[in-house]
Amino acid sequence: MNQSKIVISMSFPKEVLKQIDALANAEYTSRSDYIRQTMIHTIKQQKKEDKESAWNELIEGVDTLGVTVKKAGYETEKDFARLAKEAKQDRQPA
Repeated sequence: MNQSKIVISMSFPKEVLKQIDALANAEYTSRSDYIRQTMIHTIKQQKKEDKESAWNELIEGVDTLGVTVKKAGYETEKDFARLAKEAKQDRQPA
């Protein structure tokens, strides 16, 4: 897979650049490659966190729904089957 690259220019405080250079040297890589790999890692981590957050929201929603349904008196599979049948009947034209 051939990805085109675009050159960008960035400004860093001298102390930060020294730290970046030290970290890049410790990994036997160039400054550019170190920054590129760090950014790729950061983007992947953010995507992972976004997915985890979406799953957590879904789980919380299911938990809330479960409590609401239980309070309404639906606790067994038969209760849910009745609920589904009632909902289906409500959607049918009269």
